[in-house]
Amino acid sequence: MDWITSLLLGCHLLCVNVATGGPLLAVALEWKEHRGDRAAGILGRRLLRAAIGGLLIGGMLGLASGWPQWSVGLREVAARLPSKILFGIIEVAFSLILMLVHARFWRRATESSFAARCVRSFLAMLAFTNLAYHFPVLFTVISELVHAGGDATDGIASSEFRGLIVSGSVLPRSIHAILASIAVSGLWTAVLASDRNADSEENGWRLVRWGACWALIPTLVQIPVGLWVLTRLPPSGQRALMGGDLSATGLFLLAVLASLALCHLLAALAMGDTTRAKITQATVLMVVTVVAMTVVSQRIFRPAPRSAIEAASGASGAPVFLGRSDCGAPFHVACPSRFGNPRSRYGSGRPDSHESRFQLLFV
Repeated sequence: MDWITSLLLGCHLLCVNVATGGPLLAVALEWKEHRGDRAAGILGRRLLRAAIGGLLIGGMLGLASGWPQWSVGLREVAARLPSKILFGIIEVAFSLILMLVHARFWRRATESSFAARCVRSFLAMLAFTNLAYHFPVLFTVISELVHAGGDATDGIASSEFRGLIVSGSVLPRSIHAILASIAVSGLWTAVLASDRNADSEENGWRLVRWGACWALIPTLVQIPVGLWVLTRLPPSGQRALMGGDLSATGLFLLAVLASLALCHLLAALAMGDTTRAKITQATVLMVVTVVAMTVVSQRIFRPAPRSAIEAASGASGAPVFLGRSDCGAPFHVACPSRFGNPRSRYGSGRPDSHESRFQLLFV
């Protein structure tokens, strides 16, 4: 069941990546059309329709992959972030409306004014920044809260949520996800451009190179960002990747090798070695990389063990928060009163000194 959930989540991420990065590339293609590249305009409209479909399909796949986890920590986290989740649903609808309006009023360059083109570009950039800013951050925070566990019922204020963004691995993982959305959208643009009629094949291969460049640059930037993510992972996650969890280690190595091979193929496509076989190979490697890293992330940030939390809570009759000691050993904190340190309310496991009466239950 875990593997099926991870596969659904990987497909969800691929669809949402196209939905997020698609509007950005559509803006660039629309301005290429304005400079006389009619094929770019046709490709941009196809990409925008793919982004709309990706958002709808990705949303359904997200619900399907999240449903099995509803009873293993996700429900408690959702109860602590009601306004953020409601706002996120509204943002999805708003972004969808923006893309629909853009697609509806995008006409050929000869039939629209400069002002109309600027307005459409603004709508597309708003959809891109809206999805890129809110959702990688929100879902990364949710995954870390689910991993931290705990039965807290108090909500997380906006100031505390902003503190979470710059703590742990939230920020580098969010940047990594945004780069992935641009890379996947660039490769999908190349795939769409390769599907051209014989009379426009030359334009199609030219746009394949253009899309490959958009995929290659963020993929290369993901290498240092990925190292940043590794340095910010909890000790348990680092140990899992370094051999503590053989499945996570093997899949992580597979993803790294696939991403390096992907960079090689994207560079070849960007430099003009454009064949359908190479595009297919690059697409397969992109899917393998995303799905493998999704499974790795699921294993690293798996929900906290409920049995230990319930046992600790039953012994003390108080809310329990899961954290990790400085040496990386997991522990549960049975808290008879509200934490003085706001970080400890969402699972840092480091209470203030005046609350040394907390019971530490090592597992």
